[in-house]
Amino acid sequence: MSIDRTTIIDPEDDSASSLPALAAKYKPEYLVITVGYNSRNMDDEGFIRSYKKMVNAIKENSPSTKIILQSIFPVLAGDNVPDADSANARLNTLNGYILDIAEELGVKYLDTQSVLKDENGHLKAGYSKTGGFNHSDGYHLNDVGLLAVLNYIKTHAYN
Repeated sequence: MSIDRTTIIDPEDDSASSLPALAAKYKPEYLVITVGYNSRNMDDEGFIRSYKKMVNAIKENSPSTKIILQSIFPVLAGDNVPDADSANARLNTLNGYILDIAEELGVKYLDTQSVLKDENGHLKAGYSKTGGFNHSDGYHLNDVGLLAVLNYIKTHAYN
């Protein structure tokens, strides 16, 4: 797995493209980048190298885009997530790297994980168990969790 080689779907033609390629095509004013839970499996050096490579490619392809690196979301404690404490500790480490990368590369870091965590550092139960998307797997946000993230982005990303 490599973050810089991940593809996403182009909304215009449903083709798979890299994020830097889509940034070059659309030249967005703002771009919020969020990597997911599966990134936890990368070794530290590979994660940092790959993430930096992706951000630098986006900056090169779309220099006027304001890039926002968003924290990785926490996971829910419960039956569906084995060893949530360990998983969230790893995600916290990766979020520290993302913050460091943002500072080094001169882009914005957005700590959305802070609005998603309960008092134990896990995903709040209401952000994965109820809502329109009905995600109850403990890893994915439902519409209530997504709304919390969106509101945080609106109030903390840029003025």
